[in-house]
Amino acid sequence: MTRLIRNMIIITRFILALVFLAAGASMIDQYGLAQAYMLSTGLPGALLPWFILVVIAAAVSLIAGYRLEWAALAMALLAVTSALLLPGDYADDALNVAFFRNTAVASVLLLMIAGLAGCRGKDRRTPGTDRSTRIQHILLTHRSH
Repeated sequence: MTRLIRNMIIITRFILALVFLAAGASMIDQYGLAQAYMLSTGLPGALLPWFILVVIAAAVSLIAGYRLEWAALAMALLAVTSALLLPGDYADDALNVAFFRNTAVASVLLLMIAGLAGCRGKDRRTPGTDRSTRIQHILLTHRSH
């Protein structure tokens, strides 16, 4: 992987983590409002502290580079859950934008898990192989007929 790609990966990880840190900080700052929203969607308000903890811990882990795959998976699951389980009127443009934003963020995070953006480098299952290079090669050389 070139230095430019590595730097882009780090910047992408940082930006995604900031999105989730901002969401966690907003939920803490407006806890009552966030809990009321959860209750209005049918989710128990008691889940909010756990939701906040996972959001912030995963974002910090993503920035620090610690257990990237698990942090990205947790964040992707939260994004998909938010997109699919939080009911709303999808005729509303704002809800459509939120839905597609959450699915796009989940897609980027799943790419990180796959090794394209933010893996540590060496694949533990096959010594001496670089997982991100292998996956990039597969994606770049595969042509559908």
